[in-house]
Amino acid sequence: MRTVMVTVDAVRPDHLAQYGYDRDTMPALDRVLDGGTHFEDAFANGPHSGVSIPSFLTSQYRGREALANGPSVATALSEAGVTTAGFHSNTMLANEVESVAGFDRFEDFDVGADEDDHERLERSLSDRLFDALTRVAAPVVGNWGPAKRLYERFASESQQFSFQAYVDAETVTDEVTAWLADHADDDFFCWVHYMDPHRPYGVDPGDPAFVDDTVDDEEIRELMIRAGNHPEEITRFERERLIDLYDSDLRYTSEHLDRLFDAVTDHCGFDETLVAVTADHGEEFREHGHFFHRNRPYDELLGVPLAVSHPEQDRERVRKQRELLDLAPTVCEFHDVSVPDAFEGRSLYAGAHRRVVASGALASERPVAAVRTGAWKYIQTGSEAGGTDVDRELYDLDNDAAERSNVARTETGLADSLQELIPEELLVADGEMAPGEASGATRERLEQLGYLD
Repeated sequence: MRTVMVTVDAVRPDHLAQYGYDRDTMPALDRVLDGGTHFEDAFANGPHSGVSIPSFLTSQYRGREALANGPSVATALSEAGVTTAGFHSNTMLANEVESVAGFDRFEDFDVGADEDDHERLERSLSDRLFDALTRVAAPVVGNWGPAKRLYERFASESQQFSFQAYVDAETVTDEVTAWLADHADDDFFCWVHYMDPHRPYGVDPGDPAFVDDTVDDEEIRELMIRAGNHPEEITRFERERLIDLYDSDLRYTSEHLDRLFDAVTDHCGFDETLVAVTADHGEEFREHGHFFHRNRPYDELLGVPLAVSHPEQDRERVRKQRELLDLAPTVCEFHDVSVPDAFEGRSLYAGAHRRVVASGALASERPVAAVRTGAWKYIQTGSEAGGTDVDRELYDLDNDAAERSNVARTETGLADSLQELIPEELLVADGEMAPGEASGATRERLEQLGYLD
């Protein structure tokens, strides 16, 4: 039995054609949906990677400790003899969790490198970029000494920030396909995380699919900083520019998803492998005042695509709520591995509708948690240590899907009952990682990713 679980950073389902978008931004997703299950109402358990990734790997609302020490999907499978591998370049995750248990191979491309490793990391990423360029150009040009020296000087002087922030989809896919070729005969679980739709947008595609004119890194850098620091000043045209660049990153990622799926087909048999594709969270374009994913857990940040091709399940559409906590128990059951008691999710294929609980908000120093029942959404922002101030939001999703009209003051009884559905520990600060405390190379990458504007 083999599982490939793909997560793509910061993907809004309403920016995918499979969810009705007018651009076909991720056509590779059709390869999963053609014979798989489309979970149309899926949600992350946190609005940013620092909460969401540990949660879905451990099936626990607060999963950082379990990710480091177990239980998690990786530890459960590894202890049962399943080969495990993980590939990501998410600096937030690397800064949040110092070590990850249960993976036989865990490749983070050194995004967690400390200040002493900065020079080595920068050289490594520059080499990868040069290798990618030479694969496209004619070998005689790529290996010509003067051309290589000119490129290296240019790359150093221009400080190509995109390649310092994370590793692009091409490089990640190259590593994963090589691993798949080496482990084609194993029972395995392989988690792959792509960063490319994350800010800074539009830096990976050589020719952004949905941008008609030219765009340079300096324009992108300036636009990203202003959108992060002064979202209210972004014009309508600039907002559309951000969306065009973001959509282009989705298409770029899709091209490498196709390559990954080709490798799964060649080495494992696509129809014989559990293939899941989702996102760690969504993305915001000032729906509630911010860009990127700093805000409270509104639906533009919690809603995620979810497509699963399961060898033992027929093609179907599921319109009942699911949460990403359900991924780990689904994978365990597929591998006939006992689901750890600590897991808080259930198999995606268990028929019942379920509520979604989420926590976290990068824009708030106070604890934030939410519960979504399908018809209603309740968000609570707790008080600071020793304080009593509590902010409550309640939205009637049937009549206010955009979460614009807060009715918590008029529907106090309903708000109280929904608050009871949120585990108490999520309403208390848990020492969540403060990006401002990072230093050296990690701080630089967090700045480029928009966490320290």
